[in-house]
Amino acid sequence: MAQSVDRKEDVAAAHPVGSRPDTALLSNGRYSLLLTESGAGFASWCGHDVTRWREDGTRDCWGQFCYIRDLEDGKVWTIGRQPICRADAIYERSFRGDRAEFRCSAGDIDIWWEVCVATDCDAEVRLLRLFNRGTTAKELDLTSCAEVCLNGRRADSAHPAFAKLFVETWFDEQTSALFARRRPRSASEKPIWAVHVSAASADDQPAVEYETDRRRFLGRGRTPSNPSALGRGKSLSATTGPVLDPIFSLRRRVLLKPSETQRIAFATGAADSEAAVAAIAKRFADVNAAGRALSDAFETYATELASSKLSPEKVDVCNQLAGSLAFFDSDLRDSGALRQEPLSTGNLWSVGISGDLPIMLLRIDKTDANALVEEVIDAHAFITNRGLSFDLVLLDESGAIEAMQLSDKAKGQMERAPGGPGGVHVLSASAISSAAADAIAAAARVLLCCRRGSLADQLEPKSTAKLSASKHTETNFRDAPVRQSGAARTDLHFWNGRGGFTRDGSEYVIATGDGAETPTPWCNVIANHACGCMTSESGLGYSWAGNSQLNRLTPWSNDPVSDPPSEIIYLRDERTGELWTPTHLPLGHTSTSTVRHGQGYSLYESADRLLHQEMTVHVPVSEPIKIVRLAIRNEGAETRTLTATYFIEWVLGTLRENASGRVECEFDTHTGAVIARNVWESDFSGKLAFVASSAPLRSFTCDRREFLGRNGSAFLPAGLEGPNLSGSVGSPIDPCAALMVEASVPPGESVELVFVLGQADSLDDVRRLVREYAAPESARNSLAIVTRQWDRLLSSVTVRTPDTAFDLMMNRWLIYQVLCCRVWARTGFYQSGGAYGFRDQLQDVAPWCIARPMKRAPTSFEPLRVSSPRGTFNTGGILRRASGCGRA
Repeated sequence: MAQSVDRKEDVAAAHPVGSRPDTALLSNGRYSLLLTESGAGFASWCGHDVTRWREDGTRDCWGQFCYIRDLEDGKVWTIGRQPICRADAIYERSFRGDRAEFRCSAGDIDIWWEVCVATDCDAEVRLLRLFNRGTTAKELDLTSCAEVCLNGRRADSAHPAFAKLFVETWFDEQTSALFARRRPRSASEKPIWAVHVSAASADDQPAVEYETDRRRFLGRGRTPSNPSALGRGKSLSATTGPVLDPIFSLRRRVLLKPSETQRIAFATGAADSEAAVAAIAKRFADVNAAGRALSDAFETYATELASSKLSPEKVDVCNQLAGSLAFFDSDLRDSGALRQEPLSTGNLWSVGISGDLPIMLLRIDKTDANALVEEVIDAHAFITNRGLSFDLVLLDESGAIEAMQLSDKAKGQMERAPGGPGGVHVLSASAISSAAADAIAAAARVLLCCRRGSLADQLEPKSTAKLSASKHTETNFRDAPVRQSGAARTDLHFWNGRGGFTRDGSEYVIATGDGAETPTPWCNVIANHACGCMTSESGLGYSWAGNSQLNRLTPWSNDPVSDPPSEIIYLRDERTGELWTPTHLPLGHTSTSTVRHGQGYSLYESADRLLHQEMTVHVPVSEPIKIVRLAIRNEGAETRTLTATYFIEWVLGTLRENASGRVECEFDTHTGAVIARNVWESDFSGKLAFVASSAPLRSFTCDRREFLGRNGSAFLPAGLEGPNLSGSVGSPIDPCAALMVEASVPPGESVELVFVLGQADSLDDVRRLVREYAAPESARNSLAIVTRQWDRLLSSVTVRTPDTAFDLMMNRWLIYQVLCCRVWARTGFYQSGGAYGFRDQLQDVAPWCIARPMKRAPTSFEPLRVSSPRGTFNTGGILRRASGCGRA
C-alpha cells in the first residue's frame, strides 16, 4: 500500500540555512513533473520544458499556480505557498509515488489539491476539491497560470524573449481549452503542441475566462505575486494569437454554499500533433476524467511496488535526492574541492562527462559497499526514468568495484545507461588524473561516500543554523491605473505622456510612479571599453566587465514585463522600520520620480517621506568600475536615521543559475569590500569582482538565501526584517553581496553615499579602485569628466535640418549608441551577445569615420583577423569574443 509523507507547514517556520526545497517526481516515462513543497516546479515532455522554469532554491518561484480570489473581500492567495502565501493560512502537503497532494485552509475555505501524471496520455492532472466550512455562501474565482515554454531549457535561458516569438496560442470554445504551438525554426525541427483545459463538477457555472498574454495578466513591473489580473473586478482579456510572451491561464467561478464541496480540474499536456492535444482537451473537459486519472496512477504505482523492490520509503529517499540534484544544496557538496585550483571543465571532458547535467558522485572507499552501490544505481534509474537526467559517477578508490557481486538488475541498469550524458560513469581513481578527480568532486551536486552509511542517512540535512522564511507574500492588489498621459511638458521635446527630450537633446527625461509605467523598459547603456551597465527607468539593471554575455557580474534580464531588478539600493527608516527604494522597482512605486538618461549616466530623482533623493549611475572614462552616488536631503523637522543596503546577485559568467557552485565570496578588511571570484577556469579566470561603499559597513552578507529568505523576493527581503546581516562569506552558497551602511540626516541637511561595483585583475587593483572612486567627491569628479568627454565627442559634428527629431537623434543619441552600445557594450535589453559582427559593426562605425576617425579602428579591423585566405568574409556575422572567434 502506498504511504505518504504528510507535513503541516507554518508559514513563519524556520528552515535550515542550506536546505533546498523538498520535491516530488511524477512521470509516465514521457511526460514528467517536478513539484516542490511550495507548489512550484515544472513539466517536461520528451526533453522539452512544457512550462518555463529556472533553478532557484532560494525563491522557488517558477511553476504552474492556481490563484484563489474571494469576490466578497477581494483577498487573493494561492493553494501552495508560492507565489502568494496567505498569513492566516495553514498549508499541508503530501508526496507519494503516484501523486502530490496540497491542502490549504484559509478562512472558511478548505482546498485539497491532488496532482498526478496520466498513465495513458501525456498530460498532468490537477484536481481541486473546495469545501466551505462557514455559515454563509462564498463566491470564488479560481485562476490558473503557467508560462508556456515548449523548448529546451538551455536555449530558452540563453534568449527567452526570442524563444517566445515562435509560440502562438488559440482557444477552443467547445472544450474551453487553450492550445499553444511552437513553430519550427527550420526544416529539421518539428512543431510541438501543448494544451491546457479545465472542468468543473457544477453544471451552472459561468463561461470560462482565458488569457494567453503574460503582459496583460501580470501588468508592467509586476510578478506572479501581484498580477494585475487578480485585482478587484478584473476579468481575463481573452487574448490569443502570436502574443510575444505566452501563458496558459483559465478562470472558473465557483459559488460554494455552506458545507458544500465542489470539484475543479485543470489538465496540461503536450504532444507532437494537434490531434493528440485535441484528444487530451476533449477527454479532460469532463471533471470525472481527472478522478479516473488519479485512480489509474494509484493502481499503476501499486503494481510497480508489488513487482519490484521499490517501497514508499525508497521513493521518498529518491525524491529527496532529486531535490538535491535539481536545486543547489550546500549540505551535499564538497566545499573543500572548490578550493582546488584551477578547476577546469576540460578535466570533466577528459573522463567523458560534459558538465551540462547535474552530477552525483559516489566515492567507493571501502570494499564491502555492494548495498549502497546498488541503492545508488537504483535511484539513478528511478530519477532519470521520471524525467530528471543526471550523471552518476562511481569513483572506485579502493579497487573494489571489479570484485563486487552486483545484482543482475543493477548490472542491467548500468548496461542500459553506460557512460554518456545522463548515464553511469564507472571510473577508477588510479586511472584518472587528480585534476579530473578534483573537478568531478567540485562539480558534483551530491557527493556520497560508502563509509558514511546508507543513502537515506547521507541525505539527512546537516545544517543546524536556522533561517526564517518569508512569513507571507500577500500583496495589496492595487488596481493598475488607467493609462493616461501626464500634463504636457513644454520644457521637453516630443513629450508623450511618459517622457521627452531636453531642449539640447542631452537627456531623455522619464516620469515614473503613480501608475505611470512605461510600455516597455526604457533603457540606457552606459559603458567604457572595459565594463558597463544597462539601466532602465525602473532600476539599476545589470553590469558586466570585459564581455556583456560571458562575464556578467549581475544577471541580465530579458523580461520586458516584470523587468526584475538584480541590483537594488534599499532605504530603511530605523525608527519606523519602513522600507523603500529610490528606484521605481522594487519598492518605489508609491512615489513619483523623474529618471534622466544621459550620455554616460542615468539619474533618478524623487521626493517622498520628507526626503529628497537623487541617485546617479555612471562608469568612469576607462576604469572597470560602476559608481552609484546617492544624495539624501532631509526636508523634515526631525533628524532621520537611515540604513542604506546595496544588494546585488552575483553571476560572474552567463547565467545566475550556475553561480551557486562556482562563485566564492570573501571580505577584505582593508577596504570593507566584498570580493567574489569564479573558481572555475574561463576566459576571465583570476578576475576579482568587488562591491564596496564610501561609508563604513554596519553589516553585510554574501548569502542570497539569508537576504531574500526562503520563498522570498526582492519585494520582501527577509534579511532587512532584522537590524543587521550575518556576515556570511565563503562557498558553496547562493552568492550575493548585501552591504548595509548607516546615515544620520539632520533637518535641512544632506548626506552622500557611494557604492561601487567592478572587477579587477588583482587584490591590489581592487583596493586602488575602491580608494579612488568610493568617495562622494571622487564620484562627482568622475561623473563630470565622463560628461565632458561625451560632450566633446558628440559635438565634433553637428547636423541642422528642418526636422528637430532628426537633429536630436543624429547629433547625440545615434552616435552615442554606436560607440557605447554597439562597440563597447555589445548588449541591449532584447539581446546581450557580447560579440563583434563583421556586417553590423562595419556599418555602425561609419559615423565615427567623421566624428573621430581613430575610433573606427578597433572594430573595423577585427573581421580582417578571421577572413579567409582568399580575402572573403561571412557577412552573416563573424564574432570575436574574449575566447576567440566563431560564427554567429
